[in-house]
Amino acid sequence: MWDRPLLNDVAPVYALVANGGRYVVTLDEWHGVGVGPNTVVIYGPAGRAIRALPLRQILPQVYIDALPHSVSSIRWHGEARFSPDGQMLIIPVVMPDDSEKARDGPSYVDRRIRLADGAALEDRSLYWARVLMQAAGVSSTRKAAEQAERNFFTAPLRGPIPPTERGWHDYLREAFYRLDPGVRFDWNEEGAYVGTTVLRDPLDPDYPASEGWLRDVLLEKRDSDNVAAIASLSSPEHLLITMEHLLSRAPRGMLRGTRTYIAIPAAYRQRTIAILSRTGTRVICLDPSTPIPQRPERLRRFQE
Repeated sequence: MWDRPLLNDVAPVYALVANGGRYVVTLDEWHGVGVGPNTVVIYGPAGRAIRALPLRQILPQVYIDALPHSVSSIRWHGEARFSPDGQMLIIPVVMPDDSEKARDGPSYVDRRIRLADGAALEDRSLYWARVLMQAAGVSSTRKAAEQAERNFFTAPLRGPIPPTERGWHDYLREAFYRLDPGVRFDWNEEGAYVGTTVLRDPLDPDYPASEGWLRDVLLEKRDSDNVAAIASLSSPEHLLITMEHLLSRAPRGMLRGTRTYIAIPAAYRQRTIAILSRTGTRVICLDPSTPIPQRPERLRRFQE
């Protein structure tokens, strides 16, 4: 029917050809789904480009902000089709949803684009208004979470309040990146690796599993670059008694050359070091109430 260059910088990801070849539609850019000026391109007879649309001319910005994003792309649609009369492009657009239900797969709402001139038609239905409200809520929640992550990264680091298992894991991992000499700063954080372990409260039904994880950390040999970090949802006293019990018959020096971070109040520092000295590991005690500043080079890269 026709043969000519497309508008895409690389190549489209999807293409649709209308019956009779009157219209050809391409969607997205290779390695850039939903990104750039050629997200939807409509070609007419003889391959004449009728219109190229970026995503912002199809969906409001608040809706785009609420869609699932990767580093290079936006997951914004399902399988597009032509209307039965051949006059419209119908694109099932992903409905923004961060709920548990969305993990089973996205829901879609149709958006229509007129093929003759590439106009994205306005939807004044109550259903679309509700979808926009949902998108605004998802976008607002996501932006708040992103701001919280920025604050966590840039602010002095303290132990989680209230203490949670996830909070302790995040604290230990971030403390490692702020303090450990084995971390290198290239374009990505490399070098030493940290494994985080949190001992649960003894009243937790799943407590035995966490004691097993602590046993593995304390008694299994590890490479010098495999750094351990430990925190506890139980009392400091219970954590120390448990470690003392687990290490009572451990071979001396089995962890020599390794590093072990442990979150524990300053009053327990000497006792903690004494208990772990049997293994030969270098102990770094983290007092959760003492702020740990961000590394200047890490903060500079984040700001860049």
